[in-house]
Amino acid sequence: MATDHDANQDHPPPPDVIALMLADAMPQMLWSARADGFPDYFNAHWYAVTGVPEGSSDGSGWNDVLHVDDRKRAGALWRSSVETGNPFEIEFRLRYQAQDYRWTLGRARPIRDEAGSILRWVGTCTDIENVKRGTAANARLTSELNQSTALLHTVVEVVPGPIYAKDRQGRILFANKAALDLIGKTFAEIEHRPDIAIFGNDNQAETVRENDRRAMAEGTTREIEEIIDERDTGPRLFLSTKAPFFESDAMVAGLVSLSIDITERQELAKELLHVSKRTAMGDMAAAIAHEINQPLAAISLYLEAAGALLAIEGEREPVLRSLALAKDQCHRAGEIIKRVRSFVSGSEVLKCPENLTMLVDEACNLALIGSRESGITTTFEHKQRDTAVFADRVQIEQVIMNLVRNAMDAMGEMRASKIHITTEDGVNGMAMITVSDTGPGISAEVVERLYEPFVSAKGKRGMGVGLSICRTIVEDHGGKIWAEPGASRGTSFHFTLPICEAQ
Repeated sequence: MATDHDANQDHPPPPDVIALMLADAMPQMLWSARADGFPDYFNAHWYAVTGVPEGSSDGSGWNDVLHVDDRKRAGALWRSSVETGNPFEIEFRLRYQAQDYRWTLGRARPIRDEAGSILRWVGTCTDIENVKRGTAANARLTSELNQSTALLHTVVEVVPGPIYAKDRQGRILFANKAALDLIGKTFAEIEHRPDIAIFGNDNQAETVRENDRRAMAEGTTREIEEIIDERDTGPRLFLSTKAPFFESDAMVAGLVSLSIDITERQELAKELLHVSKRTAMGDMAAAIAHEINQPLAAISLYLEAAGALLAIEGEREPVLRSLALAKDQCHRAGEIIKRVRSFVSGSEVLKCPENLTMLVDEACNLALIGSRESGITTTFEHKQRDTAVFADRVQIEQVIMNLVRNAMDAMGEMRASKIHITTEDGVNGMAMITVSDTGPGISAEVVERLYEPFVSAKGKRGMGVGLSICRTIVEDHGGKIWAEPGASRGTSFHFTLPICEAQ
C-alpha cells in the first residue's frame, strides 16, 4: 500500500517552487527582477532584515528602504544596467529593521537565453558595514602613518648630523643626507651594503662596525666617540648615539645611529681650558696667600715662644723644640704651595689611606692655637676611631684647619663660644667630618654664593678663597661639602671622604 511519503517522492515540487524554497532558506538577501528591470521578488531574509511588509519592495518600493542620499544614484545606475545589460553593482546605505542604516553591497547579473536575450535579473544584497568601517579606519591610519612618516623623514633630513639604520647583519637600511654627504656617496651605492663597502678606510669601517655590533649585542643605547673621514675636510670627531631596535619577539632587529660633529667643540674646550688655566694663575696667587697665613702664623708663634724661652736661662730644650716646630711649619708652607700649584696645573695629588681620627686631631692641634685664650671650648666626637680614608694628608688637614679657623673667626669674642668636631662613617662608603660652631650663622645671600672665589662670610676680614679651595679639595677627593644652620644657632659645615681599608 503506497504512503503519503511515497506519493511525495513520486511527485516532487516543480523546479520553480524548489528554487523559491531555496532562496527563502538562504541567509543572504536575494532578489529578482523582470527583463525590463521591474523587481518582483525579494526573499524572506530581505524582509526579515528590512522589517518592511512582504511584497512592499516590488517595483519601486525597494527604493524606500535606501538612504535618501543614495536613492537617486542607485536608481540611475539600475536603469543604466537594464538598458545596457551590464552587471549592476553599487554600495548604498540600507535601512535595517532597527531603523539604523548600514552600508550594503548590491549586485545583479542578467540571465540570458540561447540567443543572448535577457530573461530575468537576479541579485544579492550583502552587509558591508564592518568592512566599510575597517576600510575607513585603515584609510585614516594609513593617512596618519603617511603624515608621520613624512614628518619623520623631514626631521631626519633636517638634522645636521649623520643618521643611518642597519639590520642585524650590518647592512645599511637608511641614511640621511648628512650621512651621504659625509661619505660622498648616494643611497643607491650603499643600500644593503656593509660598512666595508661604505668607508674607504678599512680600519675605520671595522671600528664603526664593532661599535655597532657591541650596541646590538648588549641591546642597550650607547654613546661613543668615533673618528670618521669627511670627504672634503679629512678626519672629524663625532659623538655617536647608537640605539638598537627590536622585532616583535624582542630580538634585536638592527640599529639606528645618530652622530654629532664635535670637532670644533673639542678644539674650543681645549682653548677654554687654556684660558681657564691662565685665569687660575691669578686665583692661585690669592689662594697661596690665604693658605700660607696659617703655617706662617704658627711659625711666628713658635719663634716668639723660642725668643721668650731664650730669655730664661737653662731652657735650651724647649727652645729647640719650638724651633723644630717652626721648621715643620716652614715645610708645611712649602707643601701647601706645592699642592695649590697642583690644582692649577691639574696634576695628580698624592692620596693614600689615612687614619681619619689622627688626621682631624693633628689638623686641629694647629688650627686651635690660641683658642683657649679666646674663650673657645672645643669638643671632639670620634664615633669610629679606626676609620681610614683615602686622602692627601696635607690637603685634607688644610680643609679641616680652614673650617676650624673660620668657626673661631665667626664667634669672635662671643661668650660661651663652642666648637664641636665630629667624625663618623656615613652612607655609600663615605666618612663624614662635621665642624659646628655657636656663632651668629651665615646670611642667606652669602650661603647661595658661599663657595665662589672672593665671597666671604667674614666681611672685610676674609679674602673669600678659603671655602672655594676647600670645595675644590673635597670634590677632587670624590666627596662633597655643604653647610647647614646649627641646631640652636651657629653653622655646621660637613664634608665627606671615601672610606678605604686601613693599611
